[in-house]
Amino acid sequence: MIAAAAPLVRAQFEYEELFFKYGVFSNTMLMRSQPTVPEFREEIARADIVIRGRIRRLLRRAEGPYGDQDALITVTRIYKGQLDFQPPCVRMEAYNGGVGDRYVTGLGDLPGEGTEVLLPIFIIHPRVGSPPPNNQRVHYVAPFYYTVDRRQRIETLWKLPPDWKDLNTLENVEKIIENVTKQTPSRPRFRTAEVLLEDNFDDGSVAGWTFLQGAQTQRLTAPLAGDSLTRSMVYRYGAESWASPRFLLDTFQRGIPQSTPIPRDPDRGLFRRPCRDGTLIEFGATGGRLRLRGASLYRQHLTAVTGDPSWTDYQLDVDMWTFSDPTRPRPNYLKFGPYGRVQVPRFPETRGEHSFVAAEIGTYGNYDVAEGLSVAGQSFQLRCKYPEPAFISRERSRLLHLTKILQWQPWPVQDGQRLHVTVRFFQRYVEAEVNGQQLLQSWIPEDHPGALRGRVALWTFETWAEFDNFKVTRLVPAP
Repeated sequence: MIAAAAPLVRAQFEYEELFFKYGVFSNTMLMRSQPTVPEFREEIARADIVIRGRIRRLLRRAEGPYGDQDALITVTRIYKGQLDFQPPCVRMEAYNGGVGDRYVTGLGDLPGEGTEVLLPIFIIHPRVGSPPPNNQRVHYVAPFYYTVDRRQRIETLWKLPPDWKDLNTLENVEKIIENVTKQTPSRPRFRTAEVLLEDNFDDGSVAGWTFLQGAQTQRLTAPLAGDSLTRSMVYRYGAESWASPRFLLDTFQRGIPQSTPIPRDPDRGLFRRPCRDGTLIEFGATGGRLRLRGASLYRQHLTAVTGDPSWTDYQLDVDMWTFSDPTRPRPNYLKFGPYGRVQVPRFPETRGEHSFVAAEIGTYGNYDVAEGLSVAGQSFQLRCKYPEPAFISRERSRLLHLTKILQWQPWPVQDGQRLHVTVRFFQRYVEAEVNGQQLLQSWIPEDHPGALRGRVALWTFETWAEFDNFKVTRLVPAP
């Protein structure tokens, strides 16, 4: 009886720890206080262009939990980069989900005409999706924006945190921007050395690969108290889960995940099980490829990890495809790709506390931006995930800066079409190519657990994908 009660007692302790650390309305509260000064520096460093100006005219506005607008800007000053189109039409984004993704009027409205704004802008090339507005050849996108009030103070949609005290004057912010632009590092020089790992999956085995397993808390509710006492007080989240041969999330009992194993099909050689919602999970080596076919129940991840946690600088190459199944027709979700610098404190167990830097197809890290441009899952992005509390959902993770989109560009994806992805990690520098075309380059933040070392992985999220010709090669300094 004592042994049976242990998980419940542990869950109660963890709940109380999270409650006092984050508060019941943690997501809503924290999102009203962003970003910190170091995070602002990172945003400026990542942006292609930084401008200050006034909204002249709104060409389009969409209200709602994920609001956005196309705004013509009368530019006062360019701090970084170059504008090829004047006046620029900038896509501005605003998250206003309130509690439970319900739109709350006035909680975080987009700025109107005449408002003075400071905009870190990313140049997005329209390889797929909507054409740029106002006859521009590129999209100018500001995922986060800042307003300048009459006292020449900078504010955000969610208010600035305490470390900005007395620093948020326009004069101080301009000094920060100037210092960041002066300190932009150049690409390091490196070359390839020996191969560290190679797997073409021709042996039909996944030996050497370990699947992460576990689930985030379904809701922030005291397990011993049950749901009834706090039902009206908490925001309920759909659970994130990581499936493995030993773990498929089935349900929750008082906030504790209940799982079932996934058997190996002797005929197909794959781990395979239908889920309660009718979708199918299936993974393993087949036909000389690694298949990761995720189901949609409980936001299901398949993350196959390999390599040495002490690996530092390396190049990762992989071929990958999506596929369809005429017996179970549905649109493919298009969230898949390789990870580098993977850190898993309780390997292979996780409830979201693992971290990585991904070079992936998928836009859920910034899906409000991408779907507004009608590229949906057809984007290639560098996504830097930090350790998360067990109840923070993936959408809010980006807004809380626990997931950072280092860079992204639209890229067309079609079932059966091969994509060859190359990712290079050298010190904190990271760059990524698709089919030999370099699309992305950035710097991993210093405070990320995988800033300098970590394992590698292949991943899908509710996506049917296959991988082949996986190779990791050491990188060394070049003269």
